[in-house]
Amino acid sequence: MVTDEGVIVADPISEGVAKAMLIEIRKVTDKPIRYLLYSHEHADHASGGQMLKDAGATLLSHEACVNT
Repeated sequence: MVTDEGVIVADPISEGVAKAMLIEIRKVTDKPIRYLLYSHEHADHASGGQMLKDAGATLLSHEACVNT
């Protein structure tokens, strides 16, 4: 989601998908990536977040969302 302040991304899936997300986001906007939202901790949703964090995202999840 692109807002006036920046971009919100959800569930990066994997490093490959996170990289593809960044490429596609940059085709749409040069606004900063502000937040990465995790729906839950399963690896098929939560991998790849480091790349988005490195791009400036603050990671957000429910406190019960713990990578085990």
